[in-house]
Amino acid sequence: MPATPAPPTRPRRWRRRTSTAAATAAGKSGRSRRCRRSKSAATATRPSRRGSASHRPRRSSAASQPKAGQRSAPPRTRGDDAGLAATPRLDLLNSAATVARLEAEIDRQLDDYARRPRKKFIGARTKEYRFAQYVEDWRHKIERVGTLNYPEAARGRLYGSLLLVVAIRADGSIERVEVQRSSGEPILDEAAKRIVQLAAPFAPFPGDIRGDTDILEIARTWTFTNADKVTAQ
Repeated sequence: MPATPAPPTRPRRWRRRTSTAAATAAGKSGRSRRCRRSKSAATATRPSRRGSASHRPRRSSAASQPKAGQRSAPPRTRGDDAGLAATPRLDLLNSAATVARLEAEIDRQLDDYARRPRKKFIGARTKEYRFAQYVEDWRHKIERVGTLNYPEAARGRLYGSLLLVVAIRADGSIERVEVQRSSGEPILDEAAKRIVQLAAPFAPFPGDIRGDTDILEIARTWTFTNADKVTAQ
Protein backbone atom coordinates (compact mmCIF):
# COMPACT_ATOMS: atom_id res chain seq x y z
CA MET A 1 0.00 0.00 0.00
CA PRO A 2 1.49 3.29 -1.01
CA ALA A 3 2.50 5.69 1.81
CA THR A 4 0.28 8.79 2.44
CA PRO A 5 2.14 11.98 2.00
CA ALA A 6 2.39 14.20 5.16
CA PRO A 7 0.51 17.55 5.10
CA PRO A 8 2.60 20.51 4.46
CA THR A 9 3.57 22.40 7.57
CA ARG A 10 4.09 26.10 7.96
CA PRO A 11 7.32 27.42 9.08
CA ARG A 12 7.69 27.85 12.88
CA ARG A 13 8.67 31.44 12.53
CA TRP A 14 5.39 32.35 10.79
CA ARG A 15 3.31 30.60 13.49
CA ARG A 16 5.14 32.45 16.24
CA ARG A 17 4.43 35.78 14.60
CA THR A 18 0.78 34.86 14.08
CA SER A 19 0.29 33.80 17.68
CA THR A 20 1.97 37.02 18.93
CA ALA A 21 -0.25 39.23 16.76
CA ALA A 22 -3.37 37.40 17.93
CA ALA A 23 -2.40 37.80 21.57
CA THR A 24 -1.73 41.49 21.07
CA ALA A 25 -5.12 41.99 19.41
CA ALA A 26 -6.86 40.08 22.18
CA GLY A 27 -5.15 42.23 24.82
CA LYS A 28 -6.16 45.45 23.10
CA SER A 29 -9.76 44.37 22.79
CA GLY A 30 -9.82 43.37 26.49
CA ARG A 31 -8.38 46.70 27.56
CA SER A 32 -10.84 48.57 25.40
CA ARG A 33 -13.76 46.64 26.93
CA ARG A 34 -12.49 47.36 30.44
CA CYS A 35 -12.11 51.09 29.65
CA ARG A 36 -15.65 51.22 28.26
CA ARG A 37 -17.00 49.51 31.36
CA SER A 38 -15.18 51.89 33.78
CA LYS A 39 -16.37 54.93 31.80
CA SER A 40 -19.94 53.75 31.83
CA ALA A 41 -19.78 53.05 35.59
CA ALA A 42 -18.29 56.50 36.28
CA THR A 43 -20.95 58.15 34.13
CA ALA A 44 -23.69 56.31 36.02
CA THR A 45 -22.38 57.30 39.46
CA ARG A 46 -21.43 60.92 38.67
CA PRO A 47 -24.40 63.27 38.37
CA SER A 48 -24.52 65.49 35.37
CA ARG A 49 -24.24 69.26 35.73
CA ARG A 50 -27.69 69.85 34.33
CA GLY A 51 -29.35 67.37 36.62
CA SER A 52 -27.20 68.12 39.71
CA ALA A 53 -29.99 70.09 41.35
CA SER A 54 -32.25 67.08 41.28
CA HIS A 55 -29.61 64.95 42.96
CA ARG A 56 -28.95 67.43 45.81
CA PRO A 57 -30.44 66.39 49.18
CA ARG A 58 -33.59 68.28 49.97
CA ARG A 59 -34.41 69.50 53.42
CA SER A 60 -37.07 67.52 55.09
CA SER A 61 -40.33 69.37 55.43
CA ALA A 62 -40.76 67.77 58.85
CA ALA A 63 -37.73 69.72 60.18
CA SER A 64 -39.41 73.02 59.29
CA GLN A 65 -42.63 72.05 60.99
CA PRO A 66 -43.08 73.13 64.64
CA LYS A 67 -42.81 70.42 67.23
CA ALA A 68 -45.75 69.28 69.25
CA GLY A 69 -46.63 71.85 71.95
CA GLN A 70 -44.78 74.70 70.20
CA ARG A 71 -46.44 77.63 68.51
CA SER A 72 -45.23 78.77 65.20
CA ALA A 73 -44.06 82.38 65.09
CA PRO A 74 -46.50 84.66 63.25
CA PRO A 75 -45.18 86.36 60.15
CA ARG A 76 -43.70 89.80 60.66
CA THR A 77 -45.58 92.74 59.29
CA ARG A 78 -44.83 96.40 58.71
CA GLY A 79 -46.62 97.21 61.95
CA ASP A 80 -44.17 95.03 63.85
CA ASP A 81 -41.22 96.86 62.32
CA ALA A 82 -42.81 100.20 63.23
CA GLY A 83 -43.30 99.03 66.82
CA LEU A 84 -39.66 97.99 67.10
CA ALA A 85 -38.56 101.37 65.79
CA ALA A 86 -40.79 103.17 68.31
CA THR A 87 -39.48 101.21 71.32
CA PRO A 88 -36.25 103.26 71.78
CA ARG A 89 -38.27 106.45 71.59
CA LEU A 90 -40.65 105.25 74.30
CA ASP A 91 -37.66 104.31 76.47
CA LEU A 92 -36.24 107.81 76.10
CA LEU A 93 -39.58 109.36 77.01
CA ASN A 94 -39.87 107.14 80.08
CA SER A 95 -36.33 108.02 81.13
CA ALA A 96 -37.02 111.74 80.74
CA ALA A 97 -40.21 111.43 82.79
CA THR A 98 -38.34 109.54 85.52
CA VAL A 99 -35.60 112.19 85.66
CA ALA A 100 -38.19 114.98 85.85
CA ARG A 101 -40.00 113.18 88.66
CA LEU A 102 -36.78 112.71 90.62
CA GLU A 103 -35.83 116.36 90.18
CA ALA A 104 -39.25 117.44 91.45
CA GLU A 105 -38.87 115.15 94.47
CA ILE A 106 -35.41 116.57 95.25
CA ASP A 107 -36.72 120.13 94.96
CA ARG A 108 -39.56 119.31 97.32
CA GLN A 109 -37.17 117.80 99.85
CA LEU A 110 -34.90 120.85 99.65
CA ASP A 111 -37.88 123.15 100.20
CA ASP A 112 -38.99 121.10 103.20
CA TYR A 113 -35.47 121.18 104.58
CA ALA A 114 -35.29 124.95 104.12
CA ARG A 115 -38.60 125.37 105.94
CA ARG A 116 -37.47 123.30 108.91
CA PRO A 117 -36.56 125.33 111.96
CA ARG A 118 -32.88 125.86 112.56
CA LYS A 119 -32.02 124.17 115.83
CA LYS A 120 -29.08 124.61 118.16
CA PHE A 121 -28.33 122.11 120.91
CA ILE A 122 -26.75 123.55 124.05
CA GLY A 123 -25.15 121.11 126.45
CA ALA A 124 -23.56 121.67 129.82
CA ARG A 125 -20.13 122.20 128.23
CA THR A 126 -21.12 124.87 125.73
CA LYS A 127 -18.65 127.77 126.01
CA GLU A 128 -19.77 130.04 123.15
CA TYR A 129 -20.48 133.41 124.75
CA ARG A 130 -23.65 134.39 122.92
CA PHE A 131 -25.33 131.13 123.95
CA ALA A 132 -23.64 130.85 127.35
CA GLN A 133 -25.06 134.15 128.56
CA TYR A 134 -28.61 133.33 127.46
CA VAL A 135 -28.48 129.85 129.04
CA GLU A 136 -27.04 131.25 132.26
CA ASP A 137 -29.95 133.68 132.58
CA TRP A 138 -32.35 130.81 131.83
CA ARG A 139 -30.73 128.65 134.56
CA HIS A 140 -31.06 131.30 137.22
CA LYS A 141 -34.76 131.70 136.48
CA ILE A 142 -35.35 127.90 136.54
CA GLU A 143 -33.62 127.48 139.92
CA ARG A 144 -35.50 130.39 141.48
CA VAL A 145 -38.92 129.24 140.26
CA GLY A 146 -38.13 125.61 141.09
CA THR A 147 -37.13 126.33 144.66
CA LEU A 148 -40.25 128.41 145.22
CA ASN A 149 -42.43 125.65 143.75
CA TYR A 150 -40.70 122.61 145.22
CA PRO A 151 -43.12 119.65 145.17
CA GLU A 152 -44.80 119.24 148.54
CA ALA A 153 -44.91 115.44 148.19
CA ALA A 154 -41.11 115.40 147.92
CA ARG A 155 -40.14 117.79 150.70
CA GLY A 156 -37.90 116.08 153.21
CA ARG A 157 -38.52 112.64 151.69
CA LEU A 158 -37.51 112.39 148.00
CA TYR A 159 -34.23 113.45 146.47
CA GLY A 160 -32.68 112.76 143.10
CA SER A 161 -31.50 114.08 139.74
CA LEU A 162 -32.70 113.80 136.16
CA LEU A 163 -31.64 114.94 132.69
CA LEU A 164 -34.16 117.34 131.14
CA VAL A 165 -34.18 118.87 127.64
CA VAL A 166 -36.10 122.13 127.16
CA ALA A 167 -36.65 123.43 123.60
CA ILE A 168 -37.28 127.19 123.42
CA ARG A 169 -38.50 129.13 120.36
CA ALA A 170 -37.03 132.45 119.28
CA ASP A 171 -39.84 134.37 120.98
CA GLY A 172 -39.16 132.64 124.33
CA SER A 173 -42.11 130.23 124.18
CA ILE A 174 -41.69 126.50 124.86
CA GLU A 175 -41.41 124.08 121.93
CA ARG A 176 -41.21 120.90 124.04
CA VAL A 177 -40.02 119.48 127.36
CA GLU A 178 -38.58 115.95 127.47
CA VAL A 179 -37.05 113.83 130.22
CA GLN A 180 -33.94 112.18 128.74
CA ARG A 181 -32.90 110.34 131.90
CA SER A 182 -35.37 109.73 134.67
CA SER A 183 -34.67 110.24 138.35
CA GLY A 184 -36.45 107.03 139.16
CA GLU A 185 -39.15 109.00 140.99
CA PRO A 186 -42.18 109.98 138.87
CA ILE A 187 -42.98 112.79 141.32
CA LEU A 188 -39.62 114.47 140.66
CA ASP A 189 -39.84 113.98 136.89
CA GLU A 190 -43.29 115.55 136.71
CA ALA A 191 -42.25 118.33 139.10
CA ALA A 192 -39.35 119.30 136.80
CA LYS A 193 -41.64 119.60 133.77
CA ARG A 194 -44.14 121.62 135.82
CA ILE A 195 -41.42 124.04 136.94
CA VAL A 196 -40.50 124.72 133.28
CA GLN A 197 -44.11 125.53 132.47
CA LEU A 198 -44.31 127.88 135.46
CA ALA A 199 -41.11 129.69 134.46
CA ALA A 200 -42.20 130.25 130.85
CA PRO A 201 -42.12 132.35 128.79
CA PHE A 202 -38.43 132.98 128.73
CA ALA A 203 -36.54 135.90 127.26
CA PRO A 204 -36.63 136.21 123.44
CA PHE A 205 -33.45 135.41 121.57
CA PRO A 206 -31.03 138.28 121.12
CA GLY A 207 -30.17 139.35 117.60
CA ASP A 208 -26.92 137.40 117.37
CA ILE A 209 -28.77 134.13 118.19
CA ARG A 210 -31.95 134.86 116.22
CA GLY A 211 -29.91 135.33 113.03
CA ASP A 212 -29.10 131.61 112.69
CA THR A 213 -31.25 129.83 115.30
CA ASP A 214 -34.99 129.24 115.45
CA ILE A 215 -35.09 126.74 118.32
CA LEU A 216 -32.65 126.46 121.19
CA GLU A 217 -32.49 123.07 122.93
CA ILE A 218 -31.04 123.27 126.43
CA ALA A 219 -30.05 120.05 128.19
CA ARG A 220 -29.31 120.23 131.92
CA THR A 221 -29.14 117.88 134.87
CA TRP A 222 -31.81 118.87 137.37
CA THR A 223 -31.20 118.02 141.03
CA PHE A 224 -33.75 118.03 143.82
CA THR A 225 -31.59 118.38 146.94
CA ASN A 226 -32.21 117.40 150.54
CA ALA A 227 -32.40 121.12 151.33
CA ASP A 228 -35.57 121.32 149.24
CA LYS A 229 -33.84 123.27 146.51
CA VAL A 230 -33.65 122.80 142.70
CA THR A 231 -30.42 123.18 140.72
CA ALA A 232 -29.87 122.89 136.95
CA GLN A 233 -26.24 122.22 136.01
